[in-house]
Amino acid sequence: MAVNFLSNATMPGVTVNIADSFITGTTGSPTTATFTDSGINYKTYSFTSSGSFTLSNGGLLDILCIAGGGGGGDDIGGGGGAGGQVFQTSVFYPAGTTTVTLGGGGAAGSRGSDSIVGTILAVGGGQGANSQRQGQNGGSGGGSGNATATSGATIGGQGFAGGNGGGGSNSGGGGGGGAGAVGVNGVAGADGAGSAGGAGLANSITGSSVTRGGGGGGAGRAAGAFGSGGTGGGANGSSRAFPSPAAPTANLGAGGGGGGDGSSVGTRTAGGSGLIIIRVRA
Repeated sequence: MAVNFLSNATMPGVTVNIADSFITGTTGSPTTATFTDSGINYKTYSFTSSGSFTLSNGGLLDILCIAGGGGGGDDIGGGGGAGGQVFQTSVFYPAGTTTVTLGGGGAAGSRGSDSIVGTILAVGGGQGANSQRQGQNGGSGGGSGNATATSGATIGGQGFAGGNGGGGSNSGGGGGGGAGAVGVNGVAGADGAGSAGGAGLANSITGSSVTRGGGGGGAGRAAGAFGSGGTGGGANGSSRAFPSPAAPTANLGAGGGGGGDGSSVGTRTAGGSGLIIIRVRA
């Protein structure tokens, strides 16, 4: 059975919640914060780069593990899928040092990298496809290019599928899948609009609800509207009227925006970096 924090994390037959005093060291410079919820004091360690933590005693931790988002595709491409999100409470970690591997965002046209903490793995977001390809599978699937009707799927149920392309050479690209919702399908027809990335997923491991992991928006043809990035940091896609979208918000595992053929439509963006948070009793 699991019980609240006592003075020892190795009582016979009982596994208890880790206290902050049991964390004897970290690497990777995680950011720390404390909060109180329902009369219980917590402390979080937020890793925005790879590192490690060392426990003097084994016990239970709460973990949020988010992989890097996928980069957007080109040639009126689909938006990148968000990095996979895994949230687990009361996960046992033994005494000793556990490596934290933080997934980076995928370069434009590339899959995001996985995030790993102990036995927990979050899968990198799938890349958005170019015009003639299917969006890549990933934590959340990448959106398909404008002429392709098959999007990338989620791996392991860690997010949602990307949107389909509009299905023609002048159609819009599909939005990348988000951690909380599917990407929207691109609009068919001449000067078709790119479509929005899927919404991210809210989580309150830090004591406040934060939405992370928005999918990237698909590219729009010519002056057609670009696809908006999904809530949770997803990047907008591009269009001729909007050629240079901003990158996704860092450390949310968000997807990059789809782009076009250079000066004709606009640029694509890389995916956003991931995040790993561990929570203990303060």
